[in-house]
Amino acid sequence: MLALGLLMAASPFVLGKLSARILRRFKRLQAIAYAVEDVRQFNTLELLITILIWICVAAMLGCITAAMNLPLSLEQLFFLVAVQLGMQLFPIQGFANSGNHEGGWVAALIAIGYSTDVALKISLASHAIILLFVLFLGVVAFFMRFLRNRRQVS
Repeated sequence: MLALGLLMAASPFVLGKLSARILRRFKRLQAIAYAVEDVRQFNTLELLITILIWICVAAMLGCITAAMNLPLSLEQLFFLVAVQLGMQLFPIQGFANSGNHEGGWVAALIAIGYSTDVALKISLASHAIILLFVLFLGVVAFFMRFLRNRRQVS
């Protein structure tokens, strides 16, 4: 998982170098090459935000496991986050991100020692919790925007 994380972190640099050497040779792809080359460097704020996002993902997964009374240690939780990170690289996608989520949870839980049947049930339940939470946040955001626009009109 560390190797996959490092590969993801290095991908802007690798793509930048490849675009500078390969894509610039083709007239139609030069704009893409320059765009990739322009954004290949991270600044400190972007790196900090990326780390904070993964900390929040780990906290969210911790809350979900606590809500399901799933006894995972901190190490197991970080392992789950690492597997989820790796699963984001695979092009397995379904409705509401199904596939990546379940695959990551099932793979991690089986590696931890859960049976396949139990791991699948836990992954489906965790996805349902996340989906309901995201839908709830969407409704809250909609009403907050509605109220803000209503105040601006008044």
